[in-house]
Amino acid sequence: MPCINPEVVACLFDLICESDAAIPCWNNEMYELLHAVYRRSALLPYLEKCESQSLHGMVKDLNATYVPVERLWRYDPALQTFTNINRLEELDRFTTTDSV
Repeated sequence: MPCINPEVVACLFDLICESDAAIPCWNNEMYELLHAVYRRSALLPYLEKCESQSLHGMVKDLNATYVPVERLWRYDPALQTFTNINRLEELDRFTTTDSV
């Protein structure tokens, strides 16, 4: 996640309010679970009791605020904050494209 935008993160912290998490979402089925803000008090009990540590499993039990990605456009118009790099080849392509 090389392009995390601090303003997006600040917005998510502002929106968490009384929820366990503030989770960006593209629609009702596609969430940005790795780019979300979670309360430690909600995460720790889940991680202690679950074997899989799947975020999908955890989220269904949380009182979450879902934030449509469109709400984050004002901070990151291209939504680059959701860029995810999993392999070195992707990082090479990203840094080459980014430097042009």
